[in-house]
Amino acid sequence: MKKAFPEYKIRTYFIFLVILWVPLLLFAQSDVVASLGTNYSFIESFSFLGPMAISPFWTLFLTSAASCFGIGNEYIATNPVLGNWVVLVVSVALVGITTLPNLMKVSKPIGLAAKFLENKAGYIVYAIIIISPYLINPEISGEMGVVSFGFLDIPASAVLMIALAIPYFIVVMTFRYFLEILIFLSPIPLLDAFFEFVKKTTSFLLVIIYFFFPTFGFILSVIIFILSFIFYRKAKKVTKYFQYIYVKPIISRLFDKEQTLIASKVPSTVKKMLTNASFCLKCVTRKKIGKLPSKSVCWFIKNNEDIFLCKTRFLQKPIIENIATSDDNKLTISHELHYYIIDDQQKTIKLNLNKNHSKLIQELATILELEDLGKVGIAKMHEDLKEQGKKGIQKISQIFNSSQIASSKKSILSDE
Repeated sequence: MKKAFPEYKIRTYFIFLVILWVPLLLFAQSDVVASLGTNYSFIESFSFLGPMAISPFWTLFLTSAASCFGIGNEYIATNPVLGNWVVLVVSVALVGITTLPNLMKVSKPIGLAAKFLENKAGYIVYAIIIISPYLINPEISGEMGVVSFGFLDIPASAVLMIALAIPYFIVVMTFRYFLEILIFLSPIPLLDAFFEFVKKTTSFLLVIIYFFFPTFGFILSVIIFILSFIFYRKAKKVTKYFQYIYVKPIISRLFDKEQTLIASKVPSTVKKMLTNASFCLKCVTRKKIGKLPSKSVCWFIKNNEDIFLCKTRFLQKPIIENIATSDDNKLTISHELHYYIIDDQQKTIKLNLNKNHSKLIQELATILELEDLGKVGIAKMHEDLKEQGKKGIQKISQIFNSSQIASSKKSILSDE
């Protein structure tokens, strides 16, 4: 059987091609200076990606303050969104919400949840900044090639920049969040505050470079992407697991989002293959199961009498694994720290469910004919339900204990 091409070599060749891309592109031009001038708007936009990916709200505050006072390059100084004083005030509030909880260990889990929301908002903020000039004044597109979105025409270069920002943010923000998790799990005092200071300082310097030396900022943004890409695979596994177990429950409490076993939530790509699903919910693999890697967030689905794990993929068919077991090796459910564990006696299957599913455990055990939780599991389930009855900030701040999360460092970082 022919061996698969090693993944580390794929990453190496990809990085090599990215490194060669810029000099080769310039070398292909008859006039390098003219080429840089023609693509200067692209270079400026790409240079802005670096600080935005490292600290979105802080970068929004810096650029908004600069725009309000007419500082920086022409694009920032004249941007209709950044030059708005309301945006400046809101950005100050957002910086405080996402920064202050990270400076105290007791509220660090809330801080990590706020950072998760900040990352999601970063995509939208960047896209709005890029297209806002064309929203306010459509005539500035001039004779450039445009992409029409009904009532709005946006230059193709702006659409391309927004498209390039998506993979850039995914890679860099994932790696940055991975570092924040490592620091959170570290026993070293004040390391959280130090890392927050480093992020803010780095973003500040990158913004200054973006204002006055955008070509140099472009190079730095490319380097940041390459360094993040090297560690992306490991960072993605850890962050996905951490977000599912610890961040999503906090966000669900914050927005009072109810969890259900409704089969209608089955992804459309999976419905085509599993047409009789009776229930589904999200879980995460603690170890490799068939083609599913460890720490994969996937759908736990019952279709007819069979149980499946399904992982959706971008522009590819979903991975579907049948996890039915024999009568003498039935699935059991138990509790450990802040999550539930579904496994079998031989430990060939091991899944985690987060605290969002506390209300569903008994129903889940009945549907799947899982082994009883036992006294400890039921007591813990009632404790979780009691916590969910708390109101206000109390229901958020007491959902997780930072020291207990740190004690599960092995399960967060290692592959079982």
